[in-house]
Amino acid sequence: MWSFLVFIFAVFTALFMPGDILLKKLRLTIFERLVLGIILGIVLLAFQGVIFGYLHIRWATYFYLAFFGFYWLVTNFKTFSSPKIDFKKVDLIIVATIVIGALIQISAVWNIGVANQNGIWFCCRNVPDTIYHLALTNELTKNFPPFEPGMAGTAVHNYHYWSNLVSAELIRVFKLPLAATVYQYLALL
Repeated sequence: MWSFLVFIFAVFTALFMPGDILLKKLRLTIFERLVLGIILGIVLLAFQGVIFGYLHIRWATYFYLAFFGFYWLVTNFKTFSSPKIDFKKVDLIIVATIVIGALIQISAVWNIGVANQNGIWFCCRNVPDTIYHLALTNELTKNFPPFEPGMAGTAVHNYHYWSNLVSAELIRVFKLPLAATVYQYLALL
């Protein structure tokens, strides 16, 4: 439970804040700012991960996060107010469709990588691919560019690690658990 709360904090600080800063000039609703800010923040986190990774200054991610966090707090401190949600304008059918659809999508991966008395559970998917992505994410938390899991000294030269890079950056910076972050927490996004 504690690691999930840290994940929520990580999404807010590492994804939403940088994205929201770039969307500031647009007149968006709270929901649009949240969704688009997180999506743009994912792109920015991956981009800085690649740039700082190739420059061998991955520690600069902390300055990246501190800069955007400080800037977001300064620009929003004076105008901060609790969001006003008009529940009369909320379309419950659309909200229910989104929630039910998300739960159905998440159910396919929610139990992957969960430890039980028999070991680690991998269910209902291509197990070698699942283990590969966990290993690649783990490799990205330690090295950039990443080496192929299972192939010593061979660097990954294709685009396959871009999706793993965002999870690896969140895991590396916020000390989140590997399997839970990749298959339980990020599935919510």
